[in-house]
Amino acid sequence: MKTQRYSRFIVTFYVATRVLGDLEVVKAFSWSGNNSISLIRHTRQTDNGCSGFKCKTTTDCIPEEKRCDGTVDCIDGSDEFNDCKQITCPGYLFTCDYGACIEKNKKCNGKKDCRDNSDEANCIISDTDSISSNCKSDQFQCKSGQCISLDDKCSGVPECDDRSDETKEVCLNVECPGYTFTCDYGACANGFSRCNGVKDCVDNSDEEGCDSAVVPGPTPKPEPQQPDT
Repeated sequence: MKTQRYSRFIVTFYVATRVLGDLEVVKAFSWSGNNSISLIRHTRQTDNGCSGFKCKTTTDCIPEEKRCDGTVDCIDGSDEFNDCKQITCPGYLFTCDYGACIEKNKKCNGKKDCRDNSDEANCIISDTDSISSNCKSDQFQCKSGQCISLDDKCSGVPECDDRSDETKEVCLNVECPGYTFTCDYGACANGFSRCNGVKDCVDNSDEEGCDSAVVPGPTPKPEPQQPDT
């Protein structure tokens, strides 16, 4: 019995070209004998000596595939900028607001995968998701699913990318120690935050009505008591 073998072949269809700075990028679809189709971005070297993407204000040159992928690789951030909107992301990828393309399963995963965090915008966490939280017992789960330390919740400084750790809904019932300052929405800021000229509460309530009035300092933090000998 004879076995017939077919040699593997690849056919590439060039469909578009565009120039970005000194770099010409050619979009193409590649079809191979195993019936798989993939999107390829070819780069043609120009007279600047960079065969990838040249950062705008530095001499750095990065691989073309690292441009508009959600992660900043250029020191000046020019690889993840608004001109990424010139790119059309394939349907199996998620498009960041500024045009970058990331994997679709990174949408609403609690992590910042787009430079502008647009992959975590308008995410809805259901009751089921809250019950099956991946956060540890000493962590607070943000509405987006992100986990932060419980110590950072209602501290006056947002630690959640969606700022859900510094809201009236979360902080209003928090009891602040006497040596801290209580923001209007319930967070506990540093005791010296009141009228220090710095916004230490997200609602700026620590700086309201200050003018030149003398504001009393916080109650001293209690010292730990020594056991009787």
